[in-house]
Amino acid sequence: MFTRPLSLALSPSRGRGDETGSERVSLTPSPPRGGEGGGEGERPARNATELLKSCCLCMTGFKFAPEGFMVEYHDGRGEHMGATGFIGTGTIGSPMAMRLIDAGHALQVFDLNREATRAHEDKGAQRAASVQALAAHCETVFLSLPGPKQIEQVMLAADGVLAHAAKGTTIIDLSTNAIALNRRIASDAIACGMHYLDAPVSGGRVGAIAGKLAVMVGGDRTAFDAVRELIACFGENIFYMGDAGAGTLTKLINNQIFLAASVLVQEGFVMGAKAGMDPATVLDVLKVSSAGSVVGRAGLFLSRKFDADIFALSIASKDIDVALASAQDLGVEMPMTTAAATVYHRAVEQGLGAQDFYATIKVLEDMAGTEVPVLHKPTSAKS
Repeated sequence: MFTRPLSLALSPSRGRGDETGSERVSLTPSPPRGGEGGGEGERPARNATELLKSCCLCMTGFKFAPEGFMVEYHDGRGEHMGATGFIGTGTIGSPMAMRLIDAGHALQVFDLNREATRAHEDKGAQRAASVQALAAHCETVFLSLPGPKQIEQVMLAADGVLAHAAKGTTIIDLSTNAIALNRRIASDAIACGMHYLDAPVSGGRVGAIAGKLAVMVGGDRTAFDAVRELIACFGENIFYMGDAGAGTLTKLINNQIFLAASVLVQEGFVMGAKAGMDPATVLDVLKVSSAGSVVGRAGLFLSRKFDADIFALSIASKDIDVALASAQDLGVEMPMTTAAATVYHRAVEQGLGAQDFYATIKVLEDMAGTEVPVLHKPTSAKS
């Protein structure tokens, strides 16, 4: 519940290097009429967004200000509450942005898909007109984008973040990026007087919704410490990995291992099915054998439920390619990952990109001329 006095600074939209003044007013939330419980249908404002709305400051431009102006908040303790932006409200970005809103942060959102920001606007966020407009208004900018191509465009283009954000802005990139591009952006950000943190996440849409993502961060430690509370809105396990690129490289290692291992596990069950073996009984044995440590997701792979919206195969294929490209840049050979990548590529070519990543089993089944039966509860083969 929002109960502290609010100081509102109204000033022209800032660009890099702007020096502008501002007029400041103070707003103090009042208790609802009718005592602490309030009258029918009334309650105190839960956050700054609701308070400003109740004061009829919802106009054009930055949601609460006339066009061409921005709003900055300062709570009753004098602490700055700068605007936060979120670019990319897709499968995982959407619930991360929603958790920031639910935590009471005033949020600007942008996605090329107009419908992708509707739910956030309904919860009080403002849709920015463009990446450029969002960057000019926000002191902290989150990115959650499909891959390096989109990251490069959003960050480095003439209408991108670095060209229009102010000095001191912190950019937190939650995407899976290539290590070379990551380091280039970080260097360019420093030259512009900004902070760029690579902070890719793991845990999928389910983890994002629950606020239980793993977040691996690279970049300036002081900048990370300043925004850790924001990251904690959706991240349960937050790791500072070191200098720029360290977070990205950790994510690439994670994805390379689990995506390649997924294909390896599927291969084993396809071979068993071709020989007429019951996959449930095979899994029962593997769980208590030396392969037990790598078959934890076998039940998911064998469920034949490929539309659970966990992690799209097209994104998995892209991620494994990014890992291989980064390995090449570092002079590292990854023969097993290279082999696994060919299976993901075939799956995409066969039109399976929109299905979950483990739909790769269909490619292996086609190659073997068999189909693994849907997993059922195993009958123990112990004697």
